[in-house]
Amino acid sequence: MTDQTQTMRESPPWLIPLGEASRLRLRVQPGASRSEVSGVYGDWLKVRVAAPPVDGAANREVIRFFAKLFKLPKSAVILERGQGARAKLIKVPLPAGRVMEILG
Repeated sequence: MTDQTQTMRESPPWLIPLGEASRLRLRVQPGASRSEVSGVYGDWLKVRVAAPPVDGAANREVIRFFAKLFKLPKSAVILERGQGARAKLIKVPLPAGRVMEILG
């Protein structure tokens, strides 16, 4: 079994290993009092963001929040899907194991 296969088996459904990068499946709740990871919602990581769902503000806050959390530049956090929806897919240049370490 390869390391990536083992990582895929150990990863929760909201975390998709891509070798040296990862995709996170997010369910975003805009308009919260503060930005935070608030748990799991089915197969999604639930995230509350302190920005309204207006003019892309919530999307920008998702990128800012995860860049700060993972200690990455904002340009390294890519919103791949869900620009106009609560369900979002982001990509970060960290292996799944490191993402899990940071998120606890």
